[in-house]
Amino acid sequence: MPTQKVPAIRTAWSDWRGPALLIGGMLIGVAATAAWLVPSLHRARAAEMAVEKRLAAQPAVQAKPVRAVHGRLTHPLLTCSTTAPDSGALADVRASVTKILDAGLRQGLTRAAVHVSDLETCEWFEIGGSELFHPASMMKLPLALTWLRRASQDGAVLSQQLLFDAPPDADSREDKNVAVALVSGQSYAVEDLLQRMLIHSRNDAKWLLARDVPPSVQDAVWTDLGLLPPAHDRDVLVNVNEIALMLHALYDGAWLGRDGSERALGWLSNGVFTDGLTARLPAGAIVAHKFGRRVRSDALPGMWWLQLHECGILYRTGHPVLVCVMTEGTDERVQQQVIQEIGAALWSYPQHPSQS
Repeated sequence: MPTQKVPAIRTAWSDWRGPALLIGGMLIGVAATAAWLVPSLHRARAAEMAVEKRLAAQPAVQAKPVRAVHGRLTHPLLTCSTTAPDSGALADVRASVTKILDAGLRQGLTRAAVHVSDLETCEWFEIGGSELFHPASMMKLPLALTWLRRASQDGAVLSQQLLFDAPPDADSREDKNVAVALVSGQSYAVEDLLQRMLIHSRNDAKWLLARDVPPSVQDAVWTDLGLLPPAHDRDVLVNVNEIALMLHALYDGAWLGRDGSERALGWLSNGVFTDGLTARLPAGAIVAHKFGRRVRSDALPGMWWLQLHECGILYRTGHPVLVCVMTEGTDERVQQQVIQEIGAALWSYPQHPSQS
């Protein structure tokens, strides 16, 4: 029996010898690869940990914006590192703004929201950023941007004539200056209407400009800035960040182009509203700003409230700051005071070391 089994065993071995040698070779190769790869992985992880340690050791604020050449009122942003909010000098400013709001809440202010951006360092903060308000005349800003975007594509748009046919509700409590009121039956250039709307906050000019621009066309301003367009079948509500983004787009100059941005900011810097951001600033201070005011007496029986807002760019020497304040309350003097004090606090806060 044994002499009969030997050939069978040899035959079986010869059948499996090839695969066995192949598998053995593969195992040796895997072992050799592992012997080389494992130390390499350890070295790579050590390098990653070194980078992480270096980044962790860096200051929290790494704001190094790179901008194109200055315009008079614009400064296009090319790149900017991500900067954490509430950092640097603005941390102290936020504390000051919080105190101002707290004082207002004890005197008749019912709620408020504030957005502040340092336009040269990319630092920023918000208080009440999710609060919604009726923008009132702040909505004149996206309408103006719509027309200026048209003008950037066709220079003849600004000289286009529009006939004013005096709708009964074209005026409002905001429009008290008869010298700049539109006259029924007369035609006005688009550029003239834009100036009246932004500088004097004329509602008749707004009505005429809005009549020739469908809401769907105005929506492009919002969508281009990554915002959800407002509903057109009910009262518009916005948060403080949305209007701030529109001013930021003007300062950067890229979305509208330098000429259009400079034109819009020039008009806004001549705004006639002087009871807010500009009230406590030095004579000659340049501020491109827009306000909004809305009064309601039907909130509750026997009750009323006022919403007063103002957003603007404060052109501190070499170091502009964007601020947007939205308020609601029952005493307009208190709301004006809150906006004025915030403007003064921002005008005087220390320059960033790289800008001083």
